[in-house]
Amino acid sequence: MRKSVISIALMAAMSLTAGAAELNEDWEVSVRTFDLDSQDPGPGYEAIIRIDGKAVQVVEGRTLGYPQDMLEKFGNVLLADVDFDGHTDVLICLGEEPVSDQTFLRYDAWLYNADDGKFYCPHTFREIDNPEVDEKEHRILGHYIARDGKTKVYSAYYWQLDGNIQQVGDSWTDE
Repeated sequence: MRKSVISIALMAAMSLTAGAAELNEDWEVSVRTFDLDSQDPGPGYEAIIRIDGKAVQVVEGRTLGYPQDMLEKFGNVLLADVDFDGHTDVLICLGEEPVSDQTFLRYDAWLYNADDGKFYCPHTFREIDNPEVDEKEHRILGHYIARDGKTKVYSAYYWQLDGNIQQVGDSWTDE
């Protein structure tokens, strides 16, 4: 397997929500993104999650096969409590997906489990368009711009007992 480094980034805590609650863990995350060989579906990433300089876990994943020019944000890291358990989780950007006249940001969410000290990635999170944490309602909002070019359309996602996240109810607009 041929690998060539696209970028290496060390990211500090950035929040997925404005005015978010203070994060409990101050993770340091270094991400290495790389190309895979021509038979693989897209670039990949490897991230080392540390606290106080000590490695906690190495995680890895792949983009969704986005075009090369849409990977500028690939590997960017956000820290937020996305599963509302009081612990800081790690989100790694998969890039921008071009859709019609807009782009969607998608993320892998690595959820921290304080019981065993490990991170787990429910792959259903990456299906959410432009995710935002709604701390008040304990849900994740996905959104996109409607065909009129102005109206923002929202969908609500809730964590399920099986550890995955799922859209619940109908979408709505901000009007």
